[in-house]
Amino acid sequence: MKFIYCTCVVSMLTKLTNLLELIEVHDYQVIDSANAKNAIKCTPFQNDKLTTNNITVTMQIPDSIKSKMILNIFRNINKENAAEPDKMLKVCSWEMDNYFFD
Repeated sequence: MKFIYCTCVVSMLTKLTNLLELIEVHDYQVIDSANAKNAIKCTPFQNDKLTTNNITVTMQIPDSIKSKMILNIFRNINKENAAEPDKMLKVCSWEMDNYFFD
């Protein structure tokens, strides 16, 4: 089981959630107005009035094939947006031992 964490500019949210729904990922959370400083390739968005803001999308994926698919889709999004670094996704994932809602 994987936990996938993605931070991106808010304008990418609809694209991400549409893709997740398309591949039948229904366990995800969106955190609005995530302050982020990912200044390696892009502008650090700190939710001030001069810039836009970031969001965070987290996912719990029990299927290893689906988690690889998601990570590949996210990598392709970054390749498509390489000329616009501010639209690139910042993604990390790790193994998750437990996920329950009881």
